[in-house]
Formats: sequence, C-alpha cells, structure tokens
Amino acid sequence: MMLAALIAAANASITVLALRNGAHPTEITFFGFVFASLIYLVFLGVVDRGSLIIKGRYLLPLLVFSFITGTLANLTWYMAIERTSVAIAVGLYYTYPSLVTIGAIYLLGEKLNLQKGLALPMTFIGAFLVAGGEGLNNRLSFDLFGVLLALCTAVAGAVWYLWGKRFLMKNSANTVVLYTFLLSIPTAALIANPIRIAQTSMSPVAWILILMMGVQSVVIYILSMVALKHVEASKASIITSIEPAVAVIIAYIVAAQTITGIQSVGIALVFLGLMVLGLLEKPAPRSSLVPPEKRP
Repeated sequence: MMLAALIAAANASITVLALRNGAHPTEITFFGFVFASLIYLVFLGVVDRGSLIIKGRYLLPLLVFSFITGTLANLTWYMAIERTSVAIAVGLYYTYPSLVTIGAIYLLGEKLNLQKGLALPMTFIGAFLVAGGEGLNNRLSFDLFGVLLALCTAVAGAVWYLWGKRFLMKNSANTVVLYTFLLSIPTAALIANPIRIAQTSMSPVAWILILMMGVQSVVIYILSMVALKHVEASKASIITSIEPAVAVIIAYIVAAQTITGIQSVGIALVFLGLMVLGLLEKPAPRSSLVPPEKRP
C-alpha cells in the first residue's frame, strides 16, 4: 500500500506538466484509461488469462463503480489540479481516509483500534495543513470550485476502498482493476466529447506524459486492490496519507511549487501519524474475505 502511495505521489506533478503542454483534463482522463487498458490487457493475456473473464451479473455494478472511481475520480482530480494547485488538490483528496474509516466501521465491520485512532487525526490534520498551508499563505485566495472538485475526488477514493473490498469477495484483484479501466473508457469518452477526442491536437510531450500516467494507473490501481485483500480498508487508506507529503515535495522539485512553513508542519504530522500506526500495530486477525480461488 505504501508503494502505491509513493508512486501516486508523482502523478500530480506529471498532471501539471501535461496541462502545461496543452492537454485538457477530459483528454487526460480518456486517453489515460485507453493506455492503461491496453497495457493491462496485454499483461494479463500473458500472465493471468483467467482474470479476463467476469460473470455477467457483476458488469452493471462494475460500470457504476468504474464511473465513480475511474472516470469521475480522475476527471475531478485533473480539474482540481488545473484550478488550484498540487498542494491543495492532494491535501483535500487525502481527507478520504476519514471517510473510509467511518464507512469501514459501519459497512465492513472493522474496528477503530488504538493505532488507527491516533494515526487518523494526525494524518488528517497533516493533510489539511498541507492543503491549507498554501491557501493561508495566499490569504485563502483559492478556487472554491477547485476545492469542491478535490473533495469530490476524495469521496470517489473512499468508494474505491469500501466498495472495492466488497468486489474482492467474489473477484480477483486483476479482474476488478481491468474492468474498472475498460468500463471507464465509454463514460470518459461521452464526457470528453467523441468529436473533440478525434480532433485532439496535443503535443508529443503531452502524449508521452499521458502514457506515463496510464502506466502509473496500472501500477497504482493493482497495488492498492491487491493490498485490500490483506489489509483492512481503513488502515490501507491511512497508510496512503503519505502521498500528499511526498507529492508536495515532488511538486517542489519538479514543478517549482513552493512549500510553506505550515505545509512543512503538515508533512511532519503525516509522517508522525504513519510512524504511530506502525509502532503500535498488533497482528491483525485473519480477514474474513477469502480470495475467490480458495472459496469452496
């Protein structure tokens, strides 16, 4: 889970570069899923052909799931970065561990133990400071619609962990990720406007950056879904809180965005919260979610 978060941290900065090179959020969303689908289809065709097959009764739920966690999540994410900044978009997006933790208690029957109870507020406040640090430094002159877009992405992230955990009860991680990619393409195309897609005039650099983001998506989605097989949804979401801290640091290096003193405090709190989560961790009880291949 930590690896997925670290890889995802670079996504925001690559998005900034793609936008600067003339790509539109709708184009990034559509072509990103096209590239991700092609890459993953080839990969699974070689190493896990069984994952290409899915029962028909799961297609409609997965279509809704892919729209929320694929098309909507990516589109609002890219638009939030375009309208605000990497720091604000990433920081607000990482309020979703709180949503996942609350949802996991009521929907998945998970427990709020000591380490999660201590780590969650630390990472939540840290993420808030990472986001708010830039806004406070600029007298709160951030884009309200951009903030709402980032919060929408956070809700979609929570749906990924909570509903994704349910899908894993009957499907492999490879199957869930593959069909999330594939079923996101038609909805992304409708939103982007097929005519506009056919007439796109993005620069070669933008195409390369979107291809890189497609590769990233494959790695991030599959690592996070595989982790959900072995880790509680609430804990997995808290672990990924390392992303805003790393993303802001990468944005400082790659995209020349500044890091304020308040953001530095937020970054420190995120890392402290993750240390608490690890140091106080006790062996977790065996998950009741048995992988499909082991079910009677």
